[in-house]
Amino acid sequence: MKNLIVSEIGEKRFSIQVDSTQDVGIVDQATVVVRYVQDEAIKERLVAILPVKDATGKGFHELLMSCFDMLGLDFQRIAGESFDGAANMRSAYVGLRAQIAKVVPDAVYIWCYSHILNLCVSDCCQVLEAKNFFGLLNRLATFIGDSHKRMNIWKDQLDRRHGQEKLLKLQKIGETRWWAKEKALNWIFGEKQSLYFDTFEVLYEVLYVISQSNLFESKTTSEASSLFHNLCQFRIILTANIFLQVFDVIGPVSKYLQTSGLDFKVAWQMVERAVEQLKKIDFNNLKQKAEHFAIKTNELMDESDVLNSLEVETMLPVRRVARKKRLAGESSHDERPEDEMQCFRASVFRPILDQIIQSMTERFSENKQLVMDSHYLDPRTFQKIRTDPKVLDGGALERISKLAKVNECSLKTELISFANLFPSLTGCLSEDETQKVEIIIDEEEEEIDWIPPTDKLVEVQKESKCGSCKQCFLCCHRLLIKYNLYSAAYENLSITYEYLLTLSFTQVSCERAFSKLKLIKTRLRATMGQELLDALMLMSV
Repeated sequence: MKNLIVSEIGEKRFSIQVDSTQDVGIVDQATVVVRYVQDEAIKERLVAILPVKDATGKGFHELLMSCFDMLGLDFQRIAGESFDGAANMRSAYVGLRAQIAKVVPDAVYIWCYSHILNLCVSDCCQVLEAKNFFGLLNRLATFIGDSHKRMNIWKDQLDRRHGQEKLLKLQKIGETRWWAKEKALNWIFGEKQSLYFDTFEVLYEVLYVISQSNLFESKTTSEASSLFHNLCQFRIILTANIFLQVFDVIGPVSKYLQTSGLDFKVAWQMVERAVEQLKKIDFNNLKQKAEHFAIKTNELMDESDVLNSLEVETMLPVRRVARKKRLAGESSHDERPEDEMQCFRASVFRPILDQIIQSMTERFSENKQLVMDSHYLDPRTFQKIRTDPKVLDGGALERISKLAKVNECSLKTELISFANLFPSLTGCLSEDETQKVEIIIDEEEEEIDWIPPTDKLVEVQKESKCGSCKQCFLCCHRLLIKYNLYSAAYENLSITYEYLLTLSFTQVSCERAFSKLKLIKTRLRATMGQELLDALMLMSV
């Protein structure tokens, strides 16, 4: 299998993805994935899983060099590298990025887009109200899930209402699960869940029953009562609706960034579109949804034999205005908005939205010149080039021509010619080759193989097998190969397209391999040898 992968790469350039994790045997295992273009497809292949003895940038570099020597791959042909944001990977001085740059100066370093987006979500969750909110969701999941007696009450309530045969648990929020916050939120507050309001009511009943029961210790009943009263607060419901809107926007982007063989131009466009949609989130609309949720929940509670005497807040309570003593000579005093809703908007809603917008704008700005150059190679820009070829004057394509190692003037000439020829060539592509893909995602194992629906942000074809969307780099590359235009007429253009398709903007293939590692090297196989593990991992992935 390794020989086949190496033979497919041949003399072409490739990108690498590297990440490490600790297995059940307390061994730090590094997965090495290569991304390359073969014929008309983008391929991401696991080539090795290696034990890490030195976790520094230099240690990882030596490990990669020995791995590539064994495989027979030329280290100098690395076009790009994608890692997470860890210091031993990302550091410009001592990280793996710096070590590779000493050997391959023109290798493009790309901070994994999936990790960046996860960090952007983490940034906005540092707002105090957001911390308290997700802390509450985690407390709820932990409180109910950590005791079989409490779980029995939870199961009985679900079974009584919905006849649930499968055990449904609340989602705990961990730092390593990218989707944990979204799932925990949607399970209780999300409209897309099948139970929706009933889940909220069931949770209320469970907490209320535990808080009033003599079967539990005082510590348990006190915790249940505290959780119950926190859930009744309108601030919590408002905050939940803010993050529901945020996750509705960035959810499809996050899932697309976790696919293998993604088109980085599409990924960049989805990020930009997501930022624009975040800016359009309306606070008044959120307020109406939160009020509707609270009113509907109260109606359901009125029908309950247990909760009919209780009520969820439908507005923010008026707080006492803090009075500060003025010093001698002061004529002004601190003013606070009299409207509690406006105060919430200024202290919670705006900081959350502003933080995630700022984080996405700043963190995704790296390699911006490369993305700008690639814009001219996008088929959707060809009409503009045909109308006015002078758009390629100046510094256009300068950066990408250096990285792809082609002549800039020749590349511009070939691009203008290809842009004029493109409409006649695309008519020959078969429309029936476009594949409609269902979403298949196993979140528990982080096995991801899906493409977002076309009505979301950008029309995207099936991973690395697009043939007739006529709007992506892969379609252009396929046309050049299909009509044998890459050999002479458009040699520089063909090399540039292949280079762009080779670049890896995420390293989620490494993360996906870790899921297989957990299934293969289990507690009962903790002493498995490295050679056997490498072989089983290669076959499984």
